Amino acid sequence: MGETKFRKKMYKSGKFWVAAGMTALTVGVVNPQFMSELTKDVDAVFAAQTTSTQTIDTVTDADANGRYVVWNKTGINDNDAVAGKGTYNGTAWSAEYSSYADPSSQTYSKLTANGSNTIGYYYLTRQFDASQKFTIDGYFHPNLSGQDGKLPSNGNWSDWVGLVLTPTDPNKMATDYNMNNGGGGLGIQGFGNALALGLDFYQNSGDPASGPFGALRTTSSTGALNTVPDALYTKGINMTNWSTTIKYQLTYWPTGGPGGGPYITASFTDNANANNKWTVNTNQAGVTINPPKAFSVGVNAANGQKAQDNFASIDNLSGTFATGTTTVKYVDANGNAIKDPTTFVAGVGDVIGITNLSTQAKAGTADYAYAAPTIRGYKVSSANDVTVSQTAANNTITIKYTALPYQESIIQTDTPALWSNNSVITSYWSVDQDNPLGSGTSVANSIMDTSLVRSGYSYYVTDQKGSSYATMSSAAAAASVNAWDSTSNSAGVQSDAAPQSWTVKYVPDYQGAYLYTRDYSYVNGSYSATTSSGTYKDAAGGRTGGTISFSTADSSLPKSGYTYTVTGPDNITYSNLSSAVAANSFDNTDNKVAGVQASSDTSYQYFTVNYTPATQTTSLVVDSNSPVKAGSVLASSLGATSATISLPYTDASLSTAGYSYVVKGPNGSNYSTLSSAVAANSLYDATNNTGTTDPSAQVFTVSYVAQYQAAALRYDASGPISAGSTKATASGTTGGTIAFAGVTDSNLASAGYTYTVKYMGTDAPDSTAYTTLSSAVAGTPTL
Repeated sequence: MGETKFRKKMYKSGKFWVAAGMTALTVGVVNPQFMSELTKDVDAVFAAQTTSTQTIDTVTDADANGRYVVWNKTGINDNDAVAGKGTYNGTAWSAEYSSYADPSSQTYSKLTANGSNTIGYYYLTRQFDASQKFTIDGYFHPNLSGQDGKLPSNGNWSDWVGLVLTPTDPNKMATDYNMNNGGGGLGIQGFGNALALGLDFYQNSGDPASGPFGALRTTSSTGALNTVPDALYTKGINMTNWSTTIKYQLTYWPTGGPGGGPYITASFTDNANANNKWTVNTNQAGVTINPPKAFSVGVNAANGQKAQDNFASIDNLSGTFATGTTTVKYVDANGNAIKDPTTFVAGVGDVIGITNLSTQAKAGTADYAYAAPTIRGYKVSSANDVTVSQTAANNTITIKYTALPYQESIIQTDTPALWSNNSVITSYWSVDQDNPLGSGTSVANSIMDTSLVRSGYSYYVTDQKGSSYATMSSAAAAASVNAWDSTSNSAGVQSDAAPQSWTVKYVPDYQGAYLYTRDYSYVNGSYSATTSSGTYKDAAGGRTGGTISFSTADSSLPKSGYTYTVTGPDNITYSNLSSAVAANSFDNTDNKVAGVQASSDTSYQYFTVNYTPATQTTSLVVDSNSPVKAGSVLASSLGATSATISLPYTDASLSTAGYSYVVKGPNGSNYSTLSSAVAANSLYDATNNTGTTDPSAQVFTVSYVAQYQAAALRYDASGPISAGSTKATASGTTGGTIAFAGVTDSNLASAGYTYTVKYMGTDAPDSTAYTTLSSAVAGTPTL
């Protein structure tokens, strides 16, 4: 079951909030409920806290000047609150302040709306002594705001609206009421010896009549609703003739009733017709009142299944505050008593706090604030407020003290990397809390500024309050913070839960980095740089220790015919630029001029992109259609990109008897010699190769051409016939077939002779003597 309560006293110190609210009134429309709450809050602001220099251990009675009060509108509005139980429109219900005023100009509180199974309270935050006289009056208004009419007949409104006096603490009226009792429980069922004076609109079991009727209701010591005697309700009065604005009045008399005990006089008066009036006197009726020791006071309304708006007010009140006894304990940090407890009495509902320690006393919202006593050897550290209740066991103020502890002061840094990865540079301890840090053993005087200098950085110092200083010495001169604090540490133990800290904050200097490229060539079996310094490519700027970032990326670095690596400022060679940059950050060159950070770098960091030529291949081959050595590979060689081609083959090696040749270079041109072809294609190309494999090798192609040749058939110079003369000749190209036209073995025959034929060429003389020309030609068939 939802429940809410709104205690205005919480806003005693809300002066700034109130001022803001007042401003809002001048610029916009503010709803009436807000206006009423604002007025009440303004009243509460001026119900100021009483702050005494008296120590709490000497207080015996917080209300020693008297607890009897006579309140009109102002006093009531300074000590009121609203609460409720149940849900309305999906949210927990609470009674509401309103701007709707009763006939005495006091504002009503809206106790219920048209939501079933809800109950609302407007109550006073003080409890009253049942041994003293008490009076109260106000109005009930079971109707809508701003409307009046006649009281509705039975079952045509809600359950109840009335004045209640309960034995609970004031703020427990709503929270302790059991909603299972419904509207018929009137908000008092379940509370022992409670009283209620009000209007009942619905006849529940045990009710003396049909609604509407007025009654003074009571409960037994166990909280059950008592039977209503005839004298305690409006028997015989037709209240449907009454208006919905009815003044109530009640006086509680502590003596003079049956058996000398208390009694009550009360009345209802119709505001629209003074002749409509009902009075009750429990003494005359012979009804015994068994009140609690004290009672809390409020008006309430209850909705059961029948749900309507109900309003009520409290106009005037007089009575004496009930008291409760509060125990004050004085303990150390471990809860051990260090001083005997003391007690005092105060009015129930009084908020008692400890000056500058407890929450409400610090906020100015307590009723009384007292000083904590000084206990030698200890310093006070914390305390709680108490809202005095009638139950002594619930009323305890505990003031905690700490023995004078060790206090720690720390010189720390925000850049541990500059101090061997330690965030604490040094620390000091002291048990003398009155000794400033600027003494001979203090922190600030023990740290020299020269020891804080770090190359590549400037620094400044912040204290525990956030103020900044250019040097440690200037931080030490700040007397307001250069004193030991009083953190609640364990006495005698070198431990400080909240040390005072000075932080040395380092600001990195400007640093720069360059990116250069350098080409390498392969000479005499090794690689060497073509330039000593390389070529500028890019630059980056940053701060000491920061990330280096060039605009140049690895994607723009590849160059055909070359592989590359990157050498970082750490002299380590990386496979690419990104890994080189990731492994290096801006260095800590001290780039300051006269102690002021400069915007340039006296020692830039260098990254160098090293281009190494790839392996290239060239070969010398014979044309596949060549008359000799067709398709053969004569030679090949390996080299580096852009290096000079050197083939292990010469023109002499290419020379073949009977043939001439041409050489076609990789550039597609023909050359008469190999040397001229190589000269015209002298450098290895720049294809991207891996290892010694070159899928696009440079090729020199040799094409052979056969030369003109001739053959002759001659008679032997010493022979008997035609000695030395030429019989026939034949011609063609190298390798062609030899054929002597018109000469055959038959026309070589001569009667009386035989003949033989020999090949007598100087290139390869043949000693074989063939018996026929045809066999001789067959033995040497080509030119």
